[in-house]
Amino acid sequence: VEGIHLQTATQSLIYHKIGEIKSKKTPNRRIAVMHMDMARYEIKERTGKDLTDEEIWMSFRNKEIRNKRTRQLLWKIAHQGLPIGTYWDNITNYKKRVECRACRMVESAEHIFTEC
Repeated sequence: VEGIHLQTATQSLIYHKIGEIKSKKTPNRRIAVMHMDMARYEIKERTGKDLTDEEIWMSFRNKEIRNKRTRQLLWKIAHQGLPIGTYWDNITNYKKRVECRACRMVESAEHIFTEC
């Protein structure tokens, strides 16, 4: 890893440096960028704070959110990683799961938590 003296390197330091290198190579997902914009807007409206993308991503790892599953859910919502809505479009015999059972709108995390 560039910039680290092997004699003073720890496994943790090397692990974090490799993560930084990989994250620079990975392009941002369009849906994640869109959700970050929405999150930033809502945070600004509700708290008056201007947070960076990094601060928002790091908040998903915040230990104050004690339940690991809750932190994972937040991450999945941001990446549209939940098996809801259009996820079911291309799976045979599951197209009926695309729509919300209550109102017949296309299901999304936003729809589930704020609209329906």
